[in-house]
Amino acid sequence: MKLLKWLSVTDRFYKIYLDKQLAPYGINSSQHMFLIKICDSPGILQDSMINMFYVHPSNIVRTIAALEKQGMITRSPHEQDKRTCRLYPTDRALSVVEDIRTVCKRRRLFCCRT
Repeated sequence: MKLLKWLSVTDRFYKIYLDKQLAPYGINSSQHMFLIKICDSPGILQDSMINMFYVHPSNIVRTIAALEKQGMITRSPHEQDKRTCRLYPTDRALSVVEDIRTVCKRRRLFCCRT
C-alpha cells in the first residue's frame, strides 16, 4: 500500500510541475496530449480520442470544450454522423505545439535520468 501511496504522490507532484511548465502556453497537464494529437491529425474525430487516451468520455468533452474556449481548436460537425465532431487546430495551437513538445521532451529526459 505504501508503494501506491508514493506513486500517487509522485504523479500529483509531476502534474503540478508540468502545469507550471505549460502555463505560458495557456494549457495544463491534462490538455497537452489532446492538443498535440489534434495538431498531428487535423480533422480527427472527437470519438476516436476515447480509444487513444482511455479517458472517460465526459472528460474528453470537457477538455475539448476548454481547448476550444481558449482558441486552440475548432470543432466541425462530421459529415455523415452529426453526433460527433472533427477537431482542427487553430493557428494559435500550431504556433505553440512545438514548444509544448519541447517541454514534454525535457520532462521525459528529467524523469528518466538514472
